[in-house]
Amino acid sequence: VLDQQFSRLSLLEKELMIWLMLEREGIYARSLFALLAKPPTKRAFLEALRSLERRSLLLKPRFRTLKIE
Repeated sequence: VLDQQFSRLSLLEKELMIWLMLEREGIYARSLFALLAKPPTKRAFLEALRSLERRSLLLKPRFRTLKIE
């Protein structure tokens, strides 16, 4: 089931998932953004994170906002 979900992700979502798996711990959005090989627009980045959250592949920490500078 996870393989099927992963295959449906966009390239950006796949890259985010790979970095999140490598990190294994919580990571700030700003740090995750800095790891990307070809950083997207901030809007595309936030949309990809929201998409992963909607698919239940990403848990957003409580009481913390995602801020990209």
